[in-house]
Amino acid sequence: MLRTIAIAAALSAALASHAAAQDVAQDVARDSVARSNVLATVVVTAQPTKPNVFSRAWHMQEDRVQVLAMMDENRRLASQLRGYDKQVARLEHRLGAAKATHDQKVAAIAATDSLTADTHRRRLELEAKLRQLEGASVATGPTAPAEPR
Repeated sequence: MLRTIAIAAALSAALASHAAAQDVAQDVARDSVARSNVLATVVVTAQPTKPNVFSRAWHMQEDRVQVLAMMDENRRLASQLRGYDKQVARLEHRLGAAKATHDQKVAAIAATDSLTADTHRRRLELEAKLRQLEGASVATGPTAPAEPR
């Protein structure tokens, strides 16, 4: 019987506060229409729930579940991080090998360029010497046998 009375009292209080809130909302709406640049005042009241043994145990269980989920996620992320570290090490090794190969090829190209330039210089020297020898032989010319007079 007491429960029924308590429930009825709570229900009537809730309905009365709801009706009062609607009246306040209507008054605020009328005022805000009249003054469009003024915002309505809102009052919020709340009371923290008082934990009991069951709610504390329930929340502790939720916290345990969250902690265990985070631990699992940390393990998964740590494993993923180890995989990324291995991949980075493998890629660094490949990069080092590729750079070494590139450096060898650049050195070979530089040596080839140097040898080509040296060969070109020697060719020009030999051609100049050949022209010089041809010029000297033309200047002295071949000696023809002397004709009798």
